[in-house]
Amino acid sequence: GLGTPPSLRRVGARAEVRQSRVGLGTPPSLRRVGARAEVRGKEAAEKPAGKVVVIGASSYVGRQILSALKKTRSGAIGTAYQNLHPGLEFLDVNDELAIKEFIESTQPDVIIYAAAEARPDRAEADPERAAALNVTAVQSIEKYFKGRLIYLSTDYVFDGQKPPYAPDTPPHPLNVYGKTKMEGERVVLARPENAVMRLGIVFGEEGDPEKNFLRQI
Repeated sequence: GLGTPPSLRRVGARAEVRQSRVGLGTPPSLRRVGARAEVRGKEAAEKPAGKVVVIGASSYVGRQILSALKKTRSGAIGTAYQNLHPGLEFLDVNDELAIKEFIESTQPDVIIYAAAEARPDRAEADPERAAALNVTAVQSIEKYFKGRLIYLSTDYVFDGQKPPYAPDTPPHPLNVYGKTKMEGERVVLARPENAVMRLGIVFGEEGDPEKNFLRQI
């Protein structure tokens, strides 16, 4: 090293300085880009990717599901036909063309179907309406949607004679409500990526007094 000419020592010094500067880190512009990417990555981890739609988000259960989803997923959307609250999109699930257009425009990854005729007495009085909401609408969704469909069902698909019931226990409904929900389940479960959630009595402090279990008591 002592025998190196001064000119070459100066070139080597400059090269060493340049290398040390590179080693100090990425240029500021790239550091800013990296910082933004890191923030976005953190936000993505906190709010998982994928658009979720809750159909029937004005119902008690649908409203609670949508509220929980919006805390973790930025792409959560809710629809309603009656009781169209602010922030919900209008959708008539009995209109097949409307379902098709809605799915094409929103491109959801997951649909949670919370719309239903969930009152057993009303289902008995109007079985056609119960079938339209609990079965036919689901058939229309399955016709145009290829993502994951989660269908909210009921323990009314069983007769109550031999509980507890396993997921693979054969259904044996005793009324129109249970029968239409069983048929809706079969439509949904024809694709293995779909899922069914069977709910029992749902109650809480909020909701329409006519439909709220606690308020009725």
